[in-house]
Amino acid sequence: MVQVSELFSKKLKAGGILKYSLEQLMTFEQVAKSGSFSSAARQMKKSQSSVNMAMSNLELELNITLFERTPRQVRLTPEGKVLWEYVKTILERCQAFDQRVAAFNQQIESHVSLAIELPYVTIVNRHGFNRHLRVI
Repeated sequence: MVQVSELFSKKLKAGGILKYSLEQLMTFEQVAKSGSFSSAARQMKKSQSSVNMAMSNLELELNITLFERTPRQVRLTPEGKVLWEYVKTILERCQAFDQRVAAFNQQIESHVSLAIELPYVTIVNRHGFNRHLRVI
């Protein structure tokens, strides 16, 4: 079984760049969830051939067969199941990244932490700056 970290390190050591995109990973996730290229294509508002080609190209780049193809459905291979877990995590982190960027752009504090240690109060803002105030 191929480790994702091995794929990354081999690419970086070889001076190459990763040749798959977030779009391919999003397509991979949709095909894996739906079990069908045509269903994934409909949900993504793309043609079935573009979804099929994106997955074929991803498999070629990774040198891993991700799907078992039958006339009626596609199923993840054992390797595909492992990589799908990574893809879900990557896409969740990308969504969290987008949300954080949006919050920064809107100047919204995501959280403020207060640590109370009498007679001082420590306020920690989102940037990690501490301010100590004496409580009277």
